[in-house]
Amino acid sequence: MSNLQIQNLSEAVKEHKDVVQQVAALLLANFATPDGWPTIESALLEVQESLAPDRISRVALDDQGNVIGWIGGMQDYDGHVWELHPLVVCANSRGKGIGRALVLDLEDIARAMGGKTVMLGTDDLDCATSLGGVDLYTNLWTH
Repeated sequence: MSNLQIQNLSEAVKEHKDVVQQVAALLLANFATPDGWPTIESALLEVQESLAPDRISRVALDDQGNVIGWIGGMQDYDGHVWELHPLVVCANSRGKGIGRALVLDLEDIARAMGGKTVMLGTDDLDCATSLGGVDLYTNLWTH
């Protein structure tokens, strides 16, 4: 991306009125599962919740101001740990370093706010991966 711009979602809203809708549409397009964001309403709620003062919410914008990625962070352990939640990049913009740039940006902001580490939780509630439905505590190394 030639002029990738990463900024706070709350600031982007001031310049691009439909940015929240774009982020919600991105969530819906990539995580429209029963355990993800199956409706535009659920996606919009997630985006709105990300604007809370104790959260980090950053968007990646292309040259025209269109949302091509979004990352969020939630505080834990008195702000010493941040959970990366969520991260999404437009399908046609993947493989260009946008997700990496968003993660590095989140790490910098969390560090500036006293964070010591960033964690990423995962789940596979619909058994879409090779480890879905597997009890990892039994014979962990065989899996």
